[in-house]
Amino acid sequence: MSESSRPPVSTLVPLADRGVLALSGPERVAFLQGLVSNDVAKPDRAVWAALLTPQGKYLHDFFVVPDGERLLLECEAGRRDDLYRRLRMYKLRSKVELADVTDQFASFAVIGDGATEAVGLAGEPGTVAAFAGAWPMRTRGWPGWAHACCCPPALRPIWPRGASPIGTGCA
Repeated sequence: MSESSRPPVSTLVPLADRGVLALSGPERVAFLQGLVSNDVAKPDRAVWAALLTPQGKYLHDFFVVPDGERLLLECEAGRRDDLYRRLRMYKLRSKVELADVTDQFASFAVIGDGATEAVGLAGEPGTVAAFAGAWPMRTRGWPGWAHACCCPPALRPIWPRGASPIGTGCA
């Protein structure tokens, strides 16, 4: 991509095809650690993980984002119900609670040179931070989580609906 064709740091894209599940409880990390294809025990890292069959066939992929005392699973909206069902099936006696919080959160992508640095994230993929106010566009201190992913790093914020920067029509 040429320098002149790169998008500005303020390019914000709503990801309407993404859903969000929340996993909480004292065994949330251990529960997910035993089910998915990536190490979710990193408290300050977002990871891309997959849920596979016992034979190793792909079922779902999603981002696991730590959010205080819960994990947010940003997944494909069209397959969210199946992922929810499968995770509930494995819950058994685990001390975890699973909730579909798609109606509470909206996912976005922020692309452009310097996007991660603009909100204080290192450019290393997986970096997670709460941010409020450090934004290059009409700053209002929107709460949310973002992680650096891809190459070059881009932001993938998950904002509470109604608190997103582009209004209620898209979020």
